[in-house]
Amino acid sequence: MLTDTAIKKLKPTGKVFKVTDSNGLYLDVSKIGSKVFRFRYRHPQTKKEQVFTIGEYPSIGLKQARDLRNQAKELLAIGIDPNEHKKTEQALQLEQSNEASNQTKLMTFGELFEIWHKHNSLTWVYAHSRDIRERIEKHLLPSLGALPLEGIKPMDVIKDLKLI
Repeated sequence: MLTDTAIKKLKPTGKVFKVTDSNGLYLDVSKIGSKVFRFRYRHPQTKKEQVFTIGEYPSIGLKQARDLRNQAKELLAIGIDPNEHKKTEQALQLEQSNEASNQTKLMTFGELFEIWHKHNSLTWVYAHSRDIRERIEKHLLPSLGALPLEGIKPMDVIKDLKLI
């Protein structure tokens, strides 16, 4: 079994080598000296040998690597492949972070107007494009320009249009 001091003493030898711990856990030491914990197991359905990468030492300590190996073994006991589980967890986290970033940056009326005007001005005559821009900037952007689209109520627009 590995110890923390034994891991610290491991030096690169010019080629990749493995140092085993227990129950399928081992440490890969690369040519340049980076150390990565991995767990060797058999896939629950195909029974083929697989490798689950736990993490790089010292970011992941020996105790934490053993705990993560035990969690992977628990998943295997109920028929779940640890690598597939890790991928789905990462996909969920990515989806949640994308949703969070989308919620923090809501498009404003002014931004939408710029996109809409840029798109349509390519097919309009210059004078018409200029007139549209001037009217929107004069009448709608002062009150609605900074508001997020989700925050604009019909009455806000009606109020501004009645002023025109």
